[in-house]
Amino acid sequence: MSKVTDIINNSEEFGRSKVIIPIFITCDPERDSVEVVRKYLEDFHKDMVGLTGSHEQLSKVAKSYRVYFSKPPKLQPGEEYLVDHSIFFYLMNPDGEFVDVYGKNLDAEQVSTNIIRHAKDFLKKGGIITTD
Repeated sequence: MSKVTDIINNSEEFGRSKVIIPIFITCDPERDSVEVVRKYLEDFHKDMVGLTGSHEQLSKVAKSYRVYFSKPPKLQPGEEYLVDHSIFFYLMNPDGEFVDVYGKNLDAEQVSTNIIRHAKDFLKKGGIITTD
């Protein structure tokens, strides 16, 4: 998540706060209530939007983005665990359409540069970006 914070901060030169909205989606709905996600994101960037939902809802989202998440089988109540999950960042345009995907092999500077390039290309082609 610190990499995401760096990407957000690196994108400030483009006016990121007006055009790029960073969204975090939890993979652990049983533990991650709205309040837990909010508090977690406070440690990273103030503009990050956190989303959670039911296991069914998050499974549907994961499937649509072709990511996986799973927790260990046969957990006992109260037992600590880690959630195994894909690590990807997705860039979507203002219409919710897929633009690009970034894996853990790229550093924050490379991702930021690519995001800014895509945003400029979108605007050059007549795209409109608003926060309304």
